Amino acid sequence: MEAQFPVMEPSRLAAILDGSTSHTVLLLDSRTMFEYNDGNIIGSVHMPCSNIMKRRIQTDKVKFLDILHLSSECLPKIRQVVVYDAASISTVCPESYAHIALTKLRNTFPAVYLLKGGYSDFSSSYPHLCVHPESSTADTLLPCISEPTKESLLNCGPTQIFPHLFLGSERDALSWEVMKNKGISHVLNVSSSCPKADFIGDTNFMRIPVNDTYSDKLICHFMKAFAFLDDVKKNNGCALIHCLAGVSRSPTLAIAYVMHSRNISYDEAYRYVKEKRPSISPNLNFLGQLLEFDRTENEQRVHVQPPPTLIEKCGAQSQFLTSPCKRQRVSLLRSSSQNGLSLNLAAAVRVGSAQSPGGYEGVREDLSPSSVISRLSLSSPTQ
Repeated sequence: MEAQFPVMEPSRLAAILDGSTSHTVLLLDSRTMFEYNDGNIIGSVHMPCSNIMKRRIQTDKVKFLDILHLSSECLPKIRQVVVYDAASISTVCPESYAHIALTKLRNTFPAVYLLKGGYSDFSSSYPHLCVHPESSTADTLLPCISEPTKESLLNCGPTQIFPHLFLGSERDALSWEVMKNKGISHVLNVSSSCPKADFIGDTNFMRIPVNDTYSDKLICHFMKAFAFLDDVKKNNGCALIHCLAGVSRSPTLAIAYVMHSRNISYDEAYRYVKEKRPSISPNLNFLGQLLEFDRTENEQRVHVQPPPTLIEKCGAQSQFLTSPCKRQRVSLLRSSSQNGLSLNLAAAVRVGSAQSPGGYEGVREDLSPSSVISRLSLSSPTQ
């Protein structure tokens, strides 16, 4: 069943775009990236709409506002939010990305609208308020309210993530004064073109040649980068991760390192870095790679082995056992370490396999360690 939301007429949005200078409207494009690149309304922000991101937003694993990268200064200025898709008139399918966006945004902003007729109707009636690849120029585009200027990004200086790690830009890496004041001794350059400063030695420098595109792979460099940063920490050094502006490539690596070193999820790591450096905005390609890395790390987190407390929980002592056969098995599960009991499963399997059918009913030569443990019955101590 399709859901209905308040709609905004194309003429009203056109009047706002023609006369507004205060950026009180947040305009969101819910179409695919390919459609957005083929043409979009001036000043609109594209919403990442992969299936993975859609599911994570639906389950609140990712906050919707986080993927828009809106700065804290921008949020109070927004009075209205307008979402548009390809051609919806007044209703949208509950499974559509536009529906998800409208539902989540209503929890934050007082006035949220669906653009009537979508991009199709608006671009037909107001082509001068739309951006097309073949006609777009630098001075035709209005700045997105969530995007700081390039100059402000380059001038913000390096951001401390950990005591041994800073995140910054090319300008930071080339400034001897900045590097000296921050105590930075090593540089991890996440770019193909940013130069290496002469005052940084070759042994204190690592380059990951990645461009800020929708096809470059950064995930394959994570582990060697982590090893470099861990070595810096071990030797009481301090490293700067940087790309051109410290917005996309280097923050991606910083988020991955936070996930890996602190054993936390992508959501927690992203928020941690975002709070320290609000200007970060990894592109969709790198966000997807972070989600992929999160799945890999999560698999390792959930397969942590429990401590060997099985016998302790059972209250087992050798005198508690009721048969010589069982006493022999548990004695092989013991160790004489100061920490108490530990499980010697291999020895238990050998004993279990050697028992005759009469001595231990149903034992086979391929008896697994878990089967041996499950077959041990322990009785309560006798008074």
